Amino acid sequence: MRYERGYILVEMITALGILVIICCVLFPQTVYILQERKNIQFLQTATILLKEEVFSVTETTDFPVSKIRMVENKEFVFTWIRTIEETGTTACVQWQDAKNREMKRCKDVKAS
Repeated sequence: MRYERGYILVEMITALGILVIICCVLFPQTVYILQERKNIQFLQTATILLKEEVFSVTETTDFPVSKIRMVENKEFVFTWIRTIEETGTTACVQWQDAKNREMKRCKDVKAS
């Protein structure tokens, strides 16, 4: 009767071991989710910047070769590629995602 007042050492070690296992399983998944969230933000930013760049350049009808823009310490590189038929141009933006992979998004631009 006198030993039933609290937890014993084995119960504490078991509970701590279960907690450590749960943390080891959840931590990598949390890091992965945060990286993918950041990648989605980069993709949205790149898409918006590409649309802005296409709109600003189509007004001048003089396509630059390349351009670099920094947004929130992230470098976005814009390139313009003429199509074979010379009837249009493809605008592309490149950046590195949270895992340092090269990402690219392109948009076709009709010549006026």
